[in-house]
Amino acid sequence: MFQSIESHLLISQISLIGSNVLMAILTSRAKEVLSSHTSDVACLIGTCGGVVSASIPSSLKEISDAIRSSEHAELFVTMSKQEATEWLRNDKNQIGKMFDQFLTDHGHRCIKEFDFASIPWAEDPSVLVQTLQNSVRSKWNPSVVTAREKIQTPLSTLQKKIIQIIIPKIQEAVRLREIGKSNGIKAVLLIRKAYRQLAAKMVSEGRLPDSGLIYFFTLWELEQFLKTRSSRLLAKVSRRRDMQSKLEILRFPDLVSSVPQPIIVEISHGEETSRFSTSFILKATGASEGVVEGTARVVTDITKANEIQTGDILLTYSTDIGWSPYFPYLSGVVTEIGGIISHGAVVARELGLPCLIAAKDATKLFKSGDRKSVV
Repeated sequence: MFQSIESHLLISQISLIGSNVLMAILTSRAKEVLSSHTSDVACLIGTCGGVVSASIPSSLKEISDAIRSSEHAELFVTMSKQEATEWLRNDKNQIGKMFDQFLTDHGHRCIKEFDFASIPWAEDPSVLVQTLQNSVRSKWNPSVVTAREKIQTPLSTLQKKIIQIIIPKIQEAVRLREIGKSNGIKAVLLIRKAYRQLAAKMVSEGRLPDSGLIYFFTLWELEQFLKTRSSRLLAKVSRRRDMQSKLEILRFPDLVSSVPQPIIVEISHGEETSRFSTSFILKATGASEGVVEGTARVVTDITKANEIQTGDILLTYSTDIGWSPYFPYLSGVVTEIGGIISHGAVVARELGLPCLIAAKDATKLFKSGDRKSVV
């Protein structure tokens, strides 16, 4: 597992260095770095092809298209999630085989996939099934103005030649980064299973009152608890679990120079938007170009992602692999943080979705239901 993660981190650094070199070339004659320079870097990197994160929404779309064109479409959308899951697992025809292949390829992924307590899609595909039902139910086709094919920054002949050499290497690094992370999660899956088996045994022996507590021990503490059954340690991990929900909503500055301190949010949606007219512009950085208008859907907690409606423009803090199943029926993506090779930006480019990053306070300035444009 550690080798896969180390490989993922190394390749991530290579892709990051490559994108920084591109930025340095584009800004070599500029007095300051502009958002247009970042957009140009994203435009140059473009689609990489073979990106694991992007193959998840693409594969789900293929499955939903197959269901929609089958005789089972109307029945499928009326099933409960459990019934639909059983139908997909038991179907021996093309659709069942496609779903089975998806779980073989991506079933080890999930929300918070590095967390040993998380349940992978192969064990609980209900999120996938719900997105399939929503997709089959909708016949929506996004209306996106095609992104520009040329960058805005003027380049010399030498700069163009250097960029032509660099871009394929960055694209390959992005592909390899995704593969390395996927392999690392496969290793996490083995550790996750071992933890569950140990937790079940500890509960059956009366050592733990709840199997979920095992994830809040350090390895040293777990070893000591197995030897001593310390009530003090049990109380300690119980407090940690109680604190988890509070810790998960904390936000921190993009850059820190000492001990990180959480950001204290003092503005509310109503207070902030009162400064503006009913129509205003929020400036951000384009990570995947295009123009689309749609309904804003503010989702700051992925457990509430089922609120997303077909054609929505997603506004969130950031995205990771757990958001991938929802991308097929988005018309645009806006995140408050992230870079041009972050998950949301990469997947959006692969799918041709307009995407904005570094849209500070976007989830506070807009509310679900607002009509907005991503340019």
